[in-house]
Order: sequence, then C-alpha cells, then structure tokens
Amino acid sequence: RSVLNSLVHRARCSRIPSVRKEAQQGSVIFSNLREDSVDIVLPAADCPTCCKRPGSWRLKVAVTRHPLSRLVSFFQMSWAGNPQRGNWSDVRRLPEWLLHVSGLRRNADLSACFLSEDYYHTLSVSELIIESGISPSEVLVLRFEYLEQDMRLLQGKLCSEYGYCDELPKVPRLRLEGRKRKTRGSSRRSLLKRLWRMSQVRRGIELRYKDDLALMGFDSDGVTPFD
Repeated sequence: RSVLNSLVHRARCSRIPSVRKEAQQGSVIFSNLREDSVDIVLPAADCPTCCKRPGSWRLKVAVTRHPLSRLVSFFQMSWAGNPQRGNWSDVRRLPEWLLHVSGLRRNADLSACFLSEDYYHTLSVSELIIESGISPSEVLVLRFEYLEQDMRLLQGKLCSEYGYCDELPKVPRLRLEGRKRKTRGSSRRSLLKRLWRMSQVRRGIELRYKDDLALMGFDSDGVTPFD
C-alpha cells in the first residue's frame, strides 16, 4: 500500500488530460484505482519503455551559457597552454581563434589544428539540440548567467502545465576554479567584456550563433551578460 501511495504521489502530472494521453501513447504502465480512477504513470527512471524516445509529453530543458562564454571556456580548457596546439596555445591568439570558429575570418593553419572534438564543442546549442532529434522551440533554456531567475520560470511552468508545484532544489553555483573562483571569476568577466567590445569578434558571434542568441533571449540588440 505504501508503494502504491508513493506511485500516486509521484504521478500527479498524469492527471492533466494532455499529459495522460501522451503517457498512454508512450506505452507506460497505466491502471485505475478504486472508484477514484486515479491514473498511475511510472516515473521515467522506473519505466524502460519511456526512455526509448523523447516523449512529447516531457518538458525538455537545457542549461547553457552565452556563446562567447562557452567558446572562451573551451579555449581555456583545451587550447590555452596546450603544446599540441602549437602557436595557437597562446591566449593572446584567442580573438583570432574566435574569428575562425565564427567563420568570419577562416585561418588555414588553425583549421589544420582542429580535431573532431573541437568541431563538436564549437557547434551551436541549437545544432546540438537538433542533432538529438528535438526542435529548439520545444526546449526551455536555463541561462547559466541568470540561473536563479530562469529556475523560477521552470518551476512556474512545471506547476502550471505539469501539475508539479513542489519547490525545486537549489542549484549550487560552483565553478571549476575552486577556491580562487572569486578572483578568477572577476578576471574572466573582464576578459569577456574586452572580447565583446571587439566589433569583429562580436559580429562573428552574432552571425554564427544567431539562433542560440534568439533561443536564450540574447538578441543582437539586446542586453548581454557583458554589458
């Protein structure tokens, strides 16, 4: 009986007609309880058939950053100070690297250094979402720069459309820099601001990652985290 009550508690979203219909179509376990006729849908983690395809009834969420932030982070992780990258391991060549990645100014020598993982990590988020068989318009994007604000939007959407109104857990704001994160974070913001003020770099990012900027609400004429 306790297991049954637990399932009912975890399956509250199935009481919404549109969600219940899609759940039935997804071959999830479905049953009725007594005279209340409460629909029981197994949680996705306990339902193997639910994971075979991205169910249309699920809320799809992606956490990402502004394209410039993401590219700079990847350069610092994989290129800066890496002897296998030759002269391109120098952080002073970051603006040239960004122009190449954005397609605004291609460099033959840099192309020769690019590996498959580099092409993958410099794809736009929109392209990655499409590759997974999902339309970007179906995805709710949580921006790392405004995570607390966007988490509130997520909680509101889960409550109004899926019937899940419990408070979401807090997301810890941890950085890879560890204990020195405050100093390095300040230095990183300064670097991003300087790069964003470079007209060619900004133009390249806005052209190459136009769909991402629109998806995240960072329109070319709008406010950015670097302003």
